[in-house]
Amino acid sequence: MTHAAATTTSPRAAFATTRHPQPSPSGRLLGPAAAGLFGAAALAVSGLGPSVAPAQAETATTLTTVQNLSIISAKQWGGYARPRGIVADPAAGVDISYSLWDGRDWFPQLVWAAPDGTQTTLLQRDAAGPEDYAGELARDGHGNIYIGFSASSPTSEWPLVIRRAPSGWVSNIALQTSTNNQSITDLAVNSESTVLYVADPGQNRVDKGTINADNTATLSLALSCSAPSGLTLDAQGNLYVVCTDGVHKVTPAGVQSLIAVSGLSTGTGQNGSGIKDVAVDPYGDIFVSDRDNRRLVAIGSDGIQRTIPVNTGGGRIFVPWSIAFVGPNKLYITEPDNNFVDVLTLSKAPSTTTVSCTPSAAVYPGITTCTVSVTVTADLGNPTGTVSWAAGGSGTLSDKSCALSSVSAKCSVKYTTTATDAGRTVSIAATYSGDTHYKASEGKAIVSVTKAV
Repeated sequence: MTHAAATTTSPRAAFATTRHPQPSPSGRLLGPAAAGLFGAAALAVSGLGPSVAPAQAETATTLTTVQNLSIISAKQWGGYARPRGIVADPAAGVDISYSLWDGRDWFPQLVWAAPDGTQTTLLQRDAAGPEDYAGELARDGHGNIYIGFSASSPTSEWPLVIRRAPSGWVSNIALQTSTNNQSITDLAVNSESTVLYVADPGQNRVDKGTINADNTATLSLALSCSAPSGLTLDAQGNLYVVCTDGVHKVTPAGVQSLIAVSGLSTGTGQNGSGIKDVAVDPYGDIFVSDRDNRRLVAIGSDGIQRTIPVNTGGGRIFVPWSIAFVGPNKLYITEPDNNFVDVLTLSKAPSTTTVSCTPSAAVYPGITTCTVSVTVTADLGNPTGTVSWAAGGSGTLSDKSCALSSVSAKCSVKYTTTATDAGRTVSIAATYSGDTHYKASEGKAIVSVTKAV
């Protein structure tokens, strides 16, 4: 089906007075849409996104055994404000789509949330319409924000995708497909703003298309799976899709693979499994929000699946929906069932480095073999990485470093004694570098050296 031609509205029109108070209002979507979602909407622009100073770089950390949620939003809007979609902003904040309820109708709203939780309204609709519910979000490398809205009926002009530029300029992206898109549960766009992906659970497919200069996108089938829900792209351009049977990965070349997620239920939500969204951290770990089982699942680059323990801090039931990474270690989570947006800080788990040398009572001339063992208590797989060695004596080490075995988390070097060592004790120290899951640690052994008789 080919949708109506794309329409564009200017951000330079005058804007009306705020009807419902919101923090730092900067954008307003008014009245019924005459030509697409925005029609002749009046907008005010504050230049959010590029104008926000970037936060300091965060320490590269990932999983740990204990997590704590920090709530950045519990918005009440004369009724309810349910957060739905969320996407990371390069300025260290996030864009969030809300569904606002005033006791009679739902209204969609788009806000930008700073790292300290301060929220600024970018767009809002003040009249009910077919696009009442907040849509899922995507963002490209140019600062454009994309919002997807589902169809009110299979024969309507919905669903549609709208795009908000950093300047505040809003346009509709007309979806051109050979079949009717029935719904949009998520969307993704590449950093160049040239390729759009749309999840359509109504037809059990994910479509892919080029965004043209005339604001159209010609879509074709990229993946067939049961009830696709969440989408994300990693830095290499791999597409990850949440479906009822797990996470499907599609490479830029179109090669497909399935990453199974254990413990899925047969929920009755938007997709049968109850898993809603997927995010990938800078280290290649895959995170999945499992709404029905009230959990976050992490699948490491080693293929091991782990459930992330979450402490809500108040005993409330954790019900995750959309997820997005900001930096390497902050995972933002929407909870529409609880009207919350959460921030989960992920940090490395501790490690312990132990060194043993055989023989521990060495002789000169002679050689002792020193083995390092890195142990951990967190169930994140064996530690990997390198160990650096240093000797306190005048002898020589066979290597200045060694790589941990992926099986035993051990490695060894040899120390050759010298005459100067005789009658002394020599410290052999090892420093573990840490990896994407575990912190660095140090250990040492003491070798006593005697002269051979």
